[in-house]
Order: sequence, then structure tokens, then C-alpha cells
Amino acid sequence: MSEKHKEESNGQVFGSGKSSGKCSICGKIYSNYGNNPWPINEGRCCDKCNLETVLPARVKLMQSDPERFRERTHTAEELKSIGIEPPPPEE
Repeated sequence: MSEKHKEESNGQVFGSGKSSGKCSICGKIYSNYGNNPWPINEGRCCDKCNLETVLPARVKLMQSDPERFRERTHTAEELKSIGIEPPPPEE
């Protein structure tokens, strides 16, 4: 696999055979390759956080401003203004 096709995120190198990591939202260990947590944060997230936090946030963003949604240029303040805020890490 070429370097172009390798992505490193949250200590995980895709294409390396490693198939778990730490969720960038809740901090728990996920299996497989995880999910893209945008717009909540960067890194990778578990399936639960993807379903309960990330996907609803994306829908809300898409409904609020479809053009900006495609650009992915929202600031943390803009996300908070439309009610998107990452949940606190679970203990």
C-alpha cells in the first residue's frame, strides 16, 4: 500500500492490519476502523458516538446551511450556535 493511501489518525495506521483504537469523543476503545467524527472533532470515533452524536450533528449542519456543509469550514463557535457540542467523555 502506498503512503498516499495510508492515513494515520489517533495512533492508528489504516492499511496496517491494526483494527482498534480509542474513540476521540467518549474515550472508549472501538473495534474495526472506527468512524470519521467530523464535525465533532478529529481522529476516529466508535459506532455508538457515530450514531448518537456525529450523524445527528451532520444532519443538523446540512439543514442549517447546505453550502457550508460541503465546505466543512464551521468553527467551534458556529457549531455551538446551532446546538452542536461534543458530549463530555464518559468515565
